[in-house]
Amino acid sequence: MAIEITRHGYIIVTRDGQPVSRNTTIEEALEDISVHAETHGDGVYNVAYPPRTVRVDNSVVEPPPPPPQPPDETRVAQCPVGTTGSWVQTRTYSSVPAPVYWAAGEWTPANPPEGACSVAPPPPPPPTNGTLPPKLLKFAETWARNWNFEGHVVDARFDGNYGNWDYTETTYEPWLFDRATVGAMLFSETQDQRWWLKFLADFEFYRSHIDAQGIFTPKGYDDTKYSYVTPFGVYETVTGDQQYRPIAKRIYDAWEREWPATYSPGMAMWTEREIAFALEAAVAWNELTNDPVALARARVMTAQWTAMANANGGAPQVTYTQHEGGGPGGTTPTNLVNSPWMSALYFQAARRLYDKHGDTLVLQQASNYFDWLDVNGFYDGSLAHPNMAGIVIPRYLTGDPNVGDAGYDEGNADHALDVAGFVRFARRAKLVLGLPTNRVDVRLAELANTTEWSFDNWTRTTTYLPKYRLSPPRKFNWWVRGALELIEN
Repeated sequence: MAIEITRHGYIIVTRDGQPVSRNTTIEEALEDISVHAETHGDGVYNVAYPPRTVRVDNSVVEPPPPPPQPPDETRVAQCPVGTTGSWVQTRTYSSVPAPVYWAAGEWTPANPPEGACSVAPPPPPPPTNGTLPPKLLKFAETWARNWNFEGHVVDARFDGNYGNWDYTETTYEPWLFDRATVGAMLFSETQDQRWWLKFLADFEFYRSHIDAQGIFTPKGYDDTKYSYVTPFGVYETVTGDQQYRPIAKRIYDAWEREWPATYSPGMAMWTEREIAFALEAAVAWNELTNDPVALARARVMTAQWTAMANANGGAPQVTYTQHEGGGPGGTTPTNLVNSPWMSALYFQAARRLYDKHGDTLVLQQASNYFDWLDVNGFYDGSLAHPNMAGIVIPRYLTGDPNVGDAGYDEGNADHALDVAGFVRFARRAKLVLGLPTNRVDVRLAELANTTEWSFDNWTRTTTYLPKYRLSPPRKFNWWVRGALELIEN
């Protein structure tokens, strides 16, 4: 091995007359000598420019001892597709030449031992939709206050009339229909961690605004329809943290205090929404604690529904004045009304009671109410607007269309999704009861079409407004609750 200095000042390291490398510094040349000198033995190499003596040590270095043999390994292998179960596999290590030293053997036994695997039960039939509608998830961005989603840039013209809101001590409208739990529902169906974080943040705000009487303070006035036990159950079930259970108990107590066990014509107000959340509070508290008193109260609520429905041909009905908490609301305030979308809220809670405790009374209620609703609860969109002909719309209130909110309005199409959620449960109920579902299937198809129309109607091109407009903001909450019923039934 030799070092040559060229006339241009480059340094070339050669071996047996062949260049090993061309370097620009003495230090790099010396490194090359160290690398390539092992076949030439110890020696002294003279570098003429600049003067430098290099000694290369090419003594034999003993390799390190091999590492100890790795211990035997075990793992759990899952049974093949179509079966359920598992078995334990092991493998050992054997000696091989350096530098590997130890090689892993095969996992044994390769096949499951007899009796380790059994045939898996067939999966349940998939729901109609299976997952949340993709368009609904677009509106979730607006719900999460991501106003500028998909290229829109809002400005001062985007105000409360268009759905702008913020977290304040007095803001309450976006919290109706249990906004906090909606975040958990989004996470459950998408597994997107962002929605779980949204649930945690909204749940923190919500629980911190429940007063000693179980009332959501931004709303106040003993308005229990903003008081929900369900988000506390969601949080505790996932985290195991029971520190907020006393707050949930205050909410349950508020409903027990504010909502009577039986209906009275003398009540200032009675709506399907109120009995729905009274029932949901009892069901959720029972789910959380297994409190038999809460279960008994839940059954009292369902008995109240049955008594009122039986008195009116399948649907609970009260006067318009009583339903709206005043009036008259029209020329005939004694006209009887029912709210299909509020009734859908009732069956969301009743379905949970059936799922946990098997109360078949709920199935009969759902079947009977659908039969009544099929005749009394829908109208063609042409009655609201000529351009909506062929769009089937659920009524906001049944009864005389000349009385208050019982009229025909294109905005009622926004309740197609939540009413569809009930209709899906009614289908499930009829199947269990051995009853035909042909009319249910027709209504489900119609409501799916109306839902798509509603999504498209609220997708806007005005760039200073959110592209997927939610007005009122609470609309997304009832949309998701309805969509979840489609999935779970």
